[in-house]
Amino acid sequence: MHESLGGLYNKRGEYDQALSHYKSVLKAKPSVQIYRSIADVYEKQGVYSKSIEYLREVLAINPNLTDIYIRLGDLYAREGNDEEAIRNYEMAIELDLISFDVCMNLGHLYESRGDEIKAINYFQRAIEISPTRIDSYFSLGDVYFKRGKYDEAMHCFKKIIQLVPTSAHAYRRLGDCYNYKGDSSNAFRQVEKLKSLNRDDLADELKKDIEARTSD
Repeated sequence: MHESLGGLYNKRGEYDQALSHYKSVLKAKPSVQIYRSIADVYEKQGVYSKSIEYLREVLAINPNLTDIYIRLGDLYAREGNDEEAIRNYEMAIELDLISFDVCMNLGHLYESRGDEIKAINYFQRAIEISPTRIDSYFSLGDVYFKRGKYDEAMHCFKKIIQLVPTSAHAYRRLGDCYNYKGDSSNAFRQVEKLKSLNRDDLADELKKDIEARTSD
């Protein structure tokens, strides 16, 4: 009865009432599901520390639930605790999880911490999982670009163009690569391509960047 009422109040957004009923169930009969339900309510309330606490109780019962590690990774990331976010995402990976989103999250976390080698590894793994998702190519290309590996970055942006020929931002980033390689001729070709896509804003940005480097 309490669990059903908790679910009803949860759906209605009456979270304090939901918690009251869920916790009554918890006292009588602890279970993975009730810990999950309480964690869900706290997450909806934005009380991430309490949500984490109850998800930890789930893992104490069953430490092999990949979705719980992912939820913990998400919550720690929201709290800005990159170290714990990484640890939990990687626990999910160790349990043989195959997830594009988790690999992308790990890539961005490692990139933000300055570990570009690990970031590249996870972005590459994301591409292997879903080779037609262009966001992974953008992320990988950007890391290569920051490392001065312009040929590798160009490969990523050209792959995006192959998948989505109208991707203006891919042409913009490809133009940056040519520009930094000192190939202003091909860089200006990307300016013209951007104009043909009616993205004069990006074309103007790229043109200014090219002119700034060629005038140095």
